[in-house]
Amino acid sequence: MKLPLIVSVLALQTLSMFGQNHQYLLTWRGTAYATNGLGRVVATRFSERDIIRTIAQNNGITNLRTLAFVYRADKRDTAVVRLSDGGIVSDWQQIQYSYTDVTDANGAYTVKQAFLNDEYHDQAIGSLVGIENLAAQLDWKHG
Repeated sequence: MKLPLIVSVLALQTLSMFGQNHQYLLTWRGTAYATNGLGRVVATRFSERDIIRTIAQNNGITNLRTLAFVYRADKRDTAVVRLSDGGIVSDWQQIQYSYTDVTDANGAYTVKQAFLNDEYHDQAIGSLVGIENLAAQLDWKHG
């Protein structure tokens, strides 16, 4: 029986707002560890492109360029959404159940640690550590 343990790191990059939902584009790099048929532990690397590809295939979507992998701040989960309107195609991992957030004094960034959950398992399936950066908005004035 293969039981994957996923250890992932995410980088929150760009804030995009669709309606009332705050969605951040994610760069996701991870390694899944499982035992093979010989009982050896094997590591498989993956990224957000693999997540998008899988969810697109599961939903009959062929143009991957129309999709993005995001962190939905209001839901504390990750999802694949349509770039055209931010509509959700499918959620992927939930990180709202057991987590720790540490924010700097200026509120410019938050280090987040969380356990990963999904609808297929009763227990956490892995963990992540990420940094949420809030970019300052600059107003350029001509004069």
